[in-house]
Amino acid sequence: MTRYATANFEAHFSADSVFYAPFGIITISPQLVNTPSNFITDTANWVSFNGTFIAQDGERFVILGNFNDSTQSVDTVYQYYGSNTHREVAY
Repeated sequence: MTRYATANFEAHFSADSVFYAPFGIITISPQLVNTPSNFITDTANWVSFNGTFIAQDGERFVILGNFNDSTQSVDTVYQYYGSNTHREVAY
């Protein structure tokens, strides 16, 4: 569990797989972007966000996450669940 919720959730569709070192910034642009006011706070169920993507050719992978660096990831809300073991992140 984490202490924060975020609206910075995006998707990138790619023909190739992507590898980045832990805590590295993913330097690709997402094709689908969550609405900034759609904070993902549900910890028990799937949460949807919608958009349109037109495949170019050969997309085989989907990369999900926050494609912004920490200075751009200000869309977070604090939600404390009563435990000191929760992580200080929004995932």
